[in-house]
Amino acid sequence: MMALLQSCLNCSDSGIALTSTGPVLCESCPALHNTKSMRLYGAISHRQLRNQKIDDAMLALARALVPASAAAPILGETLAPMIGAKGDLRTQLRYVKRLAQRLRQEWQLPVCGRREAPYGYFFASTPQEFLDWMRTTRNQAISELATAYQLFKTNFPELAGQKSLEFVETVSTELQEAIR
Repeated sequence: MMALLQSCLNCSDSGIALTSTGPVLCESCPALHNTKSMRLYGAISHRQLRNQKIDDAMLALARALVPASAAAPILGETLAPMIGAKGDLRTQLRYVKRLAQRLRQEWQLPVCGRREAPYGYFFASTPQEFLDWMRTTRNQAISELATAYQLFKTNFPELAGQKSLEFVETVSTELQEAIR
C-alpha cells in the first residue's frame, strides 16, 4: 500500500490532516483508507471523546510512523526533528524512544522499534510484525531482570554493609576438612 501513496501536502501520507480545529481525516489522499491511519484516528477520537490532551509531539510521531513499515522503518535520527526534539543526538533519541513508549501506553498504538537491520520505528500492521517485536521486547526484559538479579546477589550485601560470606565459607570448608 505504501508504494501507492503519493506525497500528500495535507497529511504527509498519514491520513490525518491538521486543521485549526484539530486533527481530522484527510479526504484528499489514499492514506485515508490505510488501516494504520484508521487506527491512529481511532486513538485520536478516543482521546477527544474523553477530553484528553493530544500532545503535539506524540501526534507528530504517530503521523510520521503511518507510512513506515517493518521493511522500511524510520530511524530515530530522522524522527527527532519532526517531533521537535532538542539537545544533543543522544537526548533527541531518548525523547523519540520515550514518545514511542507513551504512544504504546497512553494511546494503545502498536509502535514497534527494530533493534536489528533495518533499524527504526514503525506501526505493526500484521500479527507477525507485532509478535516479532513482542518476542524481542520480552527477551530484552528477561535478560535485564536476570542481570539485575545477578548484580543484586553479588553487590547488594556489601552495599548494605553486610559482611562477606567468604569468612563463613572458609570456616565451613575448614570444619569439613577437620571432621574427615
